[in-house]
Amino acid sequence: MRLVRRITAITVSALSLLSALFVSAENISSDISPETVAAEIPYSSFYAGNGAELTQDVFDGTSAAAYKNETGYIEAEFDIKTKGDYVVSVKYYPLEGKGRDIEFGLSIDGSPVGEESSNYSLPRTWKDDFAERRQDAQGNELRSSQSEVYKWKTVTLRSFEAISDSYSTVSLSEGRHTLRVEAFREPFAVAAFYIHSPETVEDYKRPAEKNNSVFSEKFEAENTYEKTQSTLYPTYDRTNASTSPNDPVKIRLNTIGKENWKTPGQSISWEITVPAAGYYCLGFKARQNFVRGISTNRRLYVNGEVPFSQALEISFPYSLNWYTKEFANDDGEPYLVYLNKGSNILTLEVVIGQIADSIKTIQSAVAELNGLYREIIMITGVSPDIYRDYYLEEEIPDFTERFTRLADTLENEAKEIRRLMENNGGETSTIDEIVYQMRDIAKKPETVTERLDRFKSNISTLSSWALNMVEQPLELDYITVFTENSKEYKSNAGFLKQIVFGAKAFLGSFSADYNSIGSVYSGNKSTNLRVWAVGTTRPGADN
Repeated sequence: MRLVRRITAITVSALSLLSALFVSAENISSDISPETVAAEIPYSSFYAGNGAELTQDVFDGTSAAAYKNETGYIEAEFDIKTKGDYVVSVKYYPLEGKGRDIEFGLSIDGSPVGEESSNYSLPRTWKDDFAERRQDAQGNELRSSQSEVYKWKTVTLRSFEAISDSYSTVSLSEGRHTLRVEAFREPFAVAAFYIHSPETVEDYKRPAEKNNSVFSEKFEAENTYEKTQSTLYPTYDRTNASTSPNDPVKIRLNTIGKENWKTPGQSISWEITVPAAGYYCLGFKARQNFVRGISTNRRLYVNGEVPFSQALEISFPYSLNWYTKEFANDDGEPYLVYLNKGSNILTLEVVIGQIADSIKTIQSAVAELNGLYREIIMITGVSPDIYRDYYLEEEIPDFTERFTRLADTLENEAKEIRRLMENNGGETSTIDEIVYQMRDIAKKPETVTERLDRFKSNISTLSSWALNMVEQPLELDYITVFTENSKEYKSNAGFLKQIVFGAKAFLGSFSADYNSIGSVYSGNKSTNLRVWAVGTTRPGADN
């Protein structure tokens, strides 16, 4: 038995060495530049351990190794010729499971890939079952069911637990290394892993070529091409006359996003058709009325690639009203994006943006504050005597210095967050309160006992606040594609049009039956079945 294992290990090592020596452009995914690849780890190099089920098969015309169970691990060896910092990409094919994202752990030589976490997530792909909107007997549109699209995808790994928009990096020395994959959830097939240098995205340069044609087209955001989660379904807004399409009384599924589209990594794609190849301007009719005073962010991909660095983070400011976000620089000059003749795929991915660094610093401070709180209660207990002086500044090393340093850190991050906001409102009041308390404790350590419960509560509130700041909700009505010689669509209806729309909605409320869901039957009521829906929304009951 040992001899068989030894022979298997030698065979695997030989295959891994050959694959590392012959990294060719034909084998590398089109999503990765061949010149950046330091090592390709093909599916044939992997072997299973600790009960993992690994089988080789062909999926959609591509040979791969299927990792079908959620136990054990798979490993492969690879060689690096040049010492450096690398990122890891994987070409994978989701297998039929429970419809959840694929989750797994990744390590190289026993150490996690990435500084913050070694846990990674691979998204599935979903689409609407029907493009045409169906209506019930009352004229309300019904939401389409979702189906999974099984296809090959190549992604560069970024930990879903990390507060960062950057890809996870790993420092590798010259020589032989071992990559281990440990599945946590959902089966998938692997064609190859790639160890490669991070690809850079160049800054925008205005093209010399000019598109002199006149073209302007509106593409409804609710009509998606693909999305990474089935919960990214069309929604509706009938409060504004400018939403497209709209009806003052009936439900029209005319927007997408809202609170469903807020988690970093989620993305929605649209198919955009243009009459001729060339450079076009982009605009997004959006509303971000979910996170007060803060911009939420999206990353733009055109046909699978980020066109230039300015597309890495597009900010959508907070507003109670709908507005058009033109993809342009601070001076209002539009960025020109190259589109092919015919069909193009535009994708917007949720990213955290510039605030990510501040959130990481705050979460690190929260972890340190929790440690400081535990040190305090080890001396005082959870219910200290408020009339007793525990001499904490003497019992706990650097007690006042630690409070002062953490207060300075949080205060600096609060200033940075306010700088990134559109206004200097009370969005950082949670930080301001605990900073004030910490400075006062540093001056009067004997008051900790009577303020301990409040201190603990402030730490919990700050932790929750930091987690909420990671969320990036956004609602889209439509996307406009136009040439520089064309006019963009207006984002809001005029005052008179809005008044008429509101009047129709008011009058229609007297005739609309808001208590009935789905079809309404006439005739003998004694033959009808009446059902009361409890604990669900109208769209949920309709579907």
